Amino acid sequence: MKTIQKAWFGLVGVAFAMGCIPSIHPIYTEQDVVQRDEIVGRWIDKDGSETWHFHRADEGSYRLVLVDQEGRDAMFSVHLTEIGGALFMDLFPVRADATNPGFYEHHLVSVHSFLRVSLTDQALGLSFLHPEWLKRNRAELGTTLPYVQHDKNSLLLTGDTATLRKFLAEHIEAEGAFSEPWLLSRVKDR
Repeated sequence: MKTIQKAWFGLVGVAFAMGCIPSIHPIYTEQDVVQRDEIVGRWIDKDGSETWHFHRADEGSYRLVLVDQEGRDAMFSVHLTEIGGALFMDLFPVRADATNPGFYEHHLVSVHSFLRVSLTDQALGLSFLHPEWLKRNRAELGTTLPYVQHDKNSLLLTGDTATLRKFLAEHIEAEGAFSEPWLLSRVKDR
């Protein structure tokens, strides 16, 4: 459990640094899920510090095991969906059995994160919705995407699934809304 928590918090730190905004709700419904089995396999970032290993899971979902450079791993449930003609990935942490369940465990809340995905046979590009773009354009966007500002640097999306999907579809091509893709390369099995 501690290994998963450490890796999860490490991923969260990287994700926030890259611009990830967590969400209380997913960006998909069961009817919106799409299959892209070309994602199955192992992917590695350019400096070899992280490996993303996707496995086929239940119908409509994948399991992601993310391993950092220190060998710490974290597991996620992954659902792919299309919004506004673009492919997106919704990640949700898979919680291991608690070694010390109780009052403390009750205070840990898992959230969704999502990435815009570009996928070819050999490359996987992942882009985050920029929190600075969202904050900068708040007046123009109005309240079309509800969120709370958790602290000085982090936001938490609170809109329901339909609201999230509508917002993403409307702003899919907005300049600066999404980060440049973080690229992973497929690892060829020996």
